[in-house]
Formats: sequence, C-alpha cells, structure tokens
Amino acid sequence: HNNVAVLSGGLPEWKQKDLPLEKKQNHKIENDGNFIARYQKGFVLSFEDIIAIENDSKFTILDARSENRFIGRVEEPRKGLRSGRIPNSLNLPFDNLLQKGNLLSKDELIILFNNATQNKENLVFSCGSGITACILALGADVLGFKNIAVYDGSWTEYGSLINNI
Repeated sequence: HNNVAVLSGGLPEWKQKDLPLEKKQNHKIENDGNFIARYQKGFVLSFEDIIAIENDSKFTILDARSENRFIGRVEEPRKGLRSGRIPNSLNLPFDNLLQKGNLLSKDELIILFNNATQNKENLVFSCGSGITACILALGADVLGFKNIAVYDGSWTEYGSLINNI
C-alpha cells in the first residue's frame, strides 16, 4: 500500500478517549472488491537476502527483540528455537520506541536511532518472527529514512536454518 495510516495508541486508546465505535454488524458483500496487491521488492527481505547482506557494511540489521533475547541471556519463546542473533546485527528493542502504546516523538526517535546506528541508509529490521520489526520500520519511516526493509522470517527462520553460530 502506498497510502496507509497507523492509529496511534490503537483501539485501546480510542476506547479510553471514548471516541465513537460501530456496533458489530454482518454486511452482505456484493462483490470481491477491486483492490489489486502489487509486490514492492525491497520492503520485505528473505533469508537469501539476509545471507547476502549480513557481512555488508552498507547494511545495518537492527533486531527489535529485547536485549536479553538478543544476547541469548534468556530462551526464545518458541520451543526448540535456539538463542542467538544474526551476525553483525545491532539491538534496538521495539518497546523502546513506545510509551503507553504510542510511538515516541520524532525527537525521541532520532535519539534512539542515532544511538543504535550511524547508518541511515539500508536499514533492515528483524525480530523473532517479523512482527515487532515493523515497529522499528514504522519509526524509521516516520523519520523519513529511505531504503528500509523488514526481514519477514527474522530470528525464527534464521536461527532454524543456520547452525554454525
């Protein structure tokens, strides 16, 4: 999608502010709609892409997992998945970008990203399964960073396929 929005604070904050909600209704769907999804290469990376860039200094891989998971101090929540991280990746826990479910201000985000990496081009975001990496991608997008991508398979895929770390 080229035109998207994120509801700051999500549905919980919407409800807390007592904003209007619709009652659940069953809608009769007359047709399947006309939306056509178009894959935009570069926004989502694969395992093969990560193997190709993990040692390339032009790319920075930021892992959104907690520091304890990133450094292997605690077990991964997925049974049988080993602890670890992608080589040369850096850690920026996703919850550092949030306060009470809301994304921090641009000024606060700039500080976090500056502390995590000096590279502002070719940022790749990873996590456990590709979900919380999107919070880092959102923060980078809000700041206007270009050439950002999410590694969809994230540590679950990488840690399952690579055994030499």
